[in-house]
Amino acid sequence: MFIFEAKYGKWAADAEVNVYNDSGDLISPLAYRTFPYKGFVVFDRKRNNKYVIEIKNKPNITAAAKITNRVVGEPVVVMGSGYFYTTIKKKKFTRSSSNILPEAINLLLSPILPSKDSYFIANYTFYDLKGRVNKGTEIKWYINDAEDIDLRDLKEWDNRDRNLVKKGDVIYFSILPKSEDDIGRIVRSIPVRIG
Repeated sequence: MFIFEAKYGKWAADAEVNVYNDSGDLISPLAYRTFPYKGFVVFDRKRNNKYVIEIKNKPNITAAAKITNRVVGEPVVVMGSGYFYTTIKKKKFTRSSSNILPEAINLLLSPILPSKDSYFIANYTFYDLKGRVNKGTEIKWYINDAEDIDLRDLKEWDNRDRNLVKKGDVIYFSILPKSEDDIGRIVRSIPVRIG
């Protein structure tokens, strides 16, 4: 298997997916499988060429919900994006209270089987449904569950230069995704043990 990851991460399961090689030729869908919720295109064999993954989402999404406020005087808060139609006295379109936060997905600490002489890399994908750019995202490194502040906001570092971990230590990183106007939730990588 050989995996390519879409630049902007996951996509809708009902979207149309096309894969093109660097010459612009369409690749047969029989040569790969797609995993929309992970943002992966998985080929049946190793590929060395460059590819373009084209995702065509459906133009409209419609959802219906009946919302009943059971507590008098308490506001009803609807989270999400888009517009909602209301049947309250004045029929109108109202802007939803959007609480879509930026995300850090596909976290992977590299190398997976490290030694005390390893060069560590925090791999992740910044994903934002609103299309905001990654600005100010925080990276923290933990050795045996204690944060090492000297490594804060470093995407990569070499233990041969720093001599921070030894055999048997457990290491992982966390990401707090940020855009210009919003902060997401902290996520952390799977811990690895130094061999």
